[in-house]
Amino acid sequence: MTSKTAAQSLADAMAICVSVDDVAGVLVALLDECASALSADTVGVLVTTDHGELELLSSTSHDAAHLELFQIQQNRGPCLEVLSTDDEIAAASAEEIVRRWDDVGQVVVDAGFHSVHAVPMRWHGETFGVLSTFATVERSLSAEEARLQQAFANVASLAIVTTSQFTSAELRERVEAALLGREVIEQAKGVLRYREGLSYAAAYGDLLGRAQRAGHSLTEVAEDILRSVQPGSAAR
Repeated sequence: MTSKTAAQSLADAMAICVSVDDVAGVLVALLDECASALSADTVGVLVTTDHGELELLSSTSHDAAHLELFQIQQNRGPCLEVLSTDDEIAAASAEEIVRRWDDVGQVVVDAGFHSVHAVPMRWHGETFGVLSTFATVERSLSAEEARLQQAFANVASLAIVTTSQFTSAELRERVEAALLGREVIEQAKGVLRYREGLSYAAAYGDLLGRAQRAGHSLTEVAEDILRSVQPGSAAR
């Protein structure tokens, strides 16, 4: 863990939730906080849609997005195992990752990650997503760190749901809305990457910087960027 205590990390995560009314933007900040607290190199969240399909909802890097999407395509891997068992999973070495998930595990290792820990995201007994952390070093999480990662997953679930009054159908609607927000952000990153000649990481950093300087949500700034490239709009 970093110099922050678990309590401080969770307090900062909850502060994000109560101060920003933008699910996609909140999740971006939460995952960054989670990565810092657990010394993870990348973090990602997968969720199930109302059609029972898996979708990438948020990630801290392009590498995480690629790994999560590859698991969806192959229908196996640590995230799929969490969803099928409704329990956390951990692999603390490159050898264990490959042994447990074969070709999917090899892709994880080839991407430079040598340990993975994934936990379920639940709401009222229903598992609807997975929060995964990947590290470039071989390591096991301590019991405290494992509890902290589950706590971040719980906070992420709250960020999506926000209230216990939601039915299962309404929960799915919230997930769909969050996915739409992510799509807007990804499209805006693509515009910045093409227009400014930036890498994925630099485009993401540029988008975050614009949101911070403007004092607006990440989704609002992303929507503004997309409007700027519509026919009849001046480039900004």
